[in-house]
Amino acid sequence: MERNKKISVLKKESKSLSRILGEMKQELDVLMVSVNAQQASEREEKIRCNDDIRNRTATTFIQSYW
Repeated sequence: MERNKKISVLKKESKSLSRILGEMKQELDVLMVSVNAQQASEREEKIRCNDDIRNRTATTFIQSYW
């Protein structure tokens, strides 16, 4: 009888922990989407900055020899 109660309690705790773990995984997925979007945005900004630098360098070079 006592053993069955313990087993029942452990099963409930296991279900509760599984539910919590599932919720945490969902939260992690949401955070990862946000982090990935931020990283993509930073990469795009870096590319734009590098393109701007190249364009200014090319313009300066052309103007200096024009």
